[in-house]
Amino acid sequence: MSFRKGFSLIEVNMAILIAAGGMLTLFSLFPGGLRQSTQASEDLYQSTYAASAFEAISANAKRIMDITVWNGTSDNDIQTFWKEVTRGTGISSTLGTVTQLSKTSQMYLDLRDGSNPANIRYAGTDIDKSSSSGDILLPEQYLFRIFKIPADTDKGIPARYKISFVCTDQKSPSLFHANPIYSMEFYFMGKPWMVW
Repeated sequence: MSFRKGFSLIEVNMAILIAAGGMLTLFSLFPGGLRQSTQASEDLYQSTYAASAFEAISANAKRIMDITVWNGTSDNDIQTFWKEVTRGTGISSTLGTVTQLSKTSQMYLDLRDGSNPANIRYAGTDIDKSSSSGDILLPEQYLFRIFKIPADTDKGIPARYKISFVCTDQKSPSLFHANPIYSMEFYFMGKPWMVW
């Protein structure tokens, strides 16, 4: 009389356990991949918005041939410069201080660079909730940080502006600080400015 050998119950359970572990590991990779795909898509949108915004601002900045727009000494210098560079873009020309921003935006953009806060202003959906039309497509939420680097009259260097930008396609109150920060410096492009 011969008996057919088979698997014991313990062996079957061990095989099921190993297979289940492998399947769970495999399935756990899908959310991570989906998250990475979504993040890559968000990064692409944000970089596209940043590129179009900076391109429009840069085009307007290159047209400013009046050195007083760059070098003024009054408190509203940044406002004058910002109105010139945002003309026709659809970007809000209204500027505010850090105290006017939401807590979320303050977490992101309250970076002082060791500079005088009086030389820093902000623009975006946090400051101006109205929608405006212009040459560029703007995201659901965006925020600009405009920092004036004062002129060095001793060396004949006019003032320049450093502009940082962050945005998100998500509705408020999504967190800005989790998103990339794009920045660009703008210099006077007219004739060389000399101190006499």
